[in-house]
Amino acid sequence: MACFLDSSPNRYFLSTGYNVSCTPRCQHLSGTNAKNIMEKLPEFIANHLFLVSLLVAITSLLLWNIFSGAIGVTQIAPTEVTRLINHENAKVLDLRSPDEFEKGHIINSVNLVASALEGSEKELGKYKDKTVVLCCGQGQESIRIARILKMKGFEKLYCLKGGIIAWQSANLPLTKNT
Repeated sequence: MACFLDSSPNRYFLSTGYNVSCTPRCQHLSGTNAKNIMEKLPEFIANHLFLVSLLVAITSLLLWNIFSGAIGVTQIAPTEVTRLINHENAKVLDLRSPDEFEKGHIINSVNLVASALEGSEKELGKYKDKTVVLCCGQGQESIRIARILKMKGFEKLYCLKGGIIAWQSANLPLTKNT
């Protein structure tokens, strides 16, 4: 498709036979066009409401995914957990079900089922002044529980980022002994 300049200014004749009005290219680069763009933004949004709302939804979900999980909770890698266990005598609380816990858990960890957490206030109280690492299957449940424990006064509280799956991926050992 070829484009030829017609005798009238700013008119182009396409080889397909359509007469198209066009503005010179250099005008798009001028600073005064920023004002024109801002003036046409509401019209663009009104004409493309679905696309704009889709952009807003995807952006908000992306930001929520990035920032909501870790607000107020410190997530640490498996190697950092081993450092805390060895140097700060951190206590690991495993939030998985007893069946999953018996299949393999971090050595010397204590199994507390996340759903029964409200009833285990007495048992949790003895860990309040210690360094505590929460772990679960994939790392999501421990973040939720960590927020609850933060509100109850736990200060040295960490979550195993990625859960037991990340622990196994780092080739760290699990034990079946209680």
